[in-house]
Amino acid sequence: MSASAVEAALAGLTPGGQFSVDLRDIPLDEVLFAVHVQRFTGRVELGPPKSLDRLYFREGALMGVLPPPELDLPLFGEALIQQKVISREILAAVWDEGPFPDARALAERLLSSGAAPAADIDRAVAEQARRRVFQIYDVPAEDLHVREGLDRLAHFNPTYVDLRPAIAFGMVVRASPARKAELRAKLMHRHVRVIAPYDEKRNGYGLPPALLFAMRSLADGVTLGPEARLHPLSAEDSHGLLLLLERMSLLAISD
Repeated sequence: MSASAVEAALAGLTPGGQFSVDLRDIPLDEVLFAVHVQRFTGRVELGPPKSLDRLYFREGALMGVLPPPELDLPLFGEALIQQKVISREILAAVWDEGPFPDARALAERLLSSGAAPAADIDRAVAEQARRRVFQIYDVPAEDLHVREGLDRLAHFNPTYVDLRPAIAFGMVVRASPARKAELRAKLMHRHVRVIAPYDEKRNGYGLPPALLFAMRSLADGVTLGPEARLHPLSAEDSHGLLLLLERMSLLAISD
């Protein structure tokens, strides 16, 4: 299934409808990009059948991430500690009051006991979800399932996570060498420029300074050489940035 086919399938989903994607045919970042731009509402699942990651969307915005059960509590615990919501000692003491079936139950106990305020727990929930979105690029999965609609009983901690940095990570950093080589062959010895300014102040895709610097060089256009490389980036990072800009419909290509 191609990226355009995924977008068409998303647009044609009826209430309660679903379809599957073979991740050997289309990269995960392309699926996430399509879900985002098509303003999809529902859930995306991937991973082994008994160890699924579930991503919940509303109008293309990522509203919640539910890791596999065996990872849910450990990931949330680490987020609590690393965000300095509670100490490792306090977490261990609360943990001994368990068992807790999932992170949501642990969060409710922390709230009811007064161990942490709601705002701090929400911050840890958001951090857990943000980190897991990046980690799913390492999930050993061949199939991805898209299901329209949100079940009223869907059991996840609601939180908003900006999906765009994870999409950029997939395209710039994790794109396969073959995919970047295909883009390089398409762009070498061609003139490219950014056709609309990118909002660097908001920087929704979370691009690091070096990529932003390279993007500025495209404002007036650049004729690429045989490596299709942008200063000061490596060839690999250049191809990743150009791939992202092309998918964002920001890149004009001419002879």
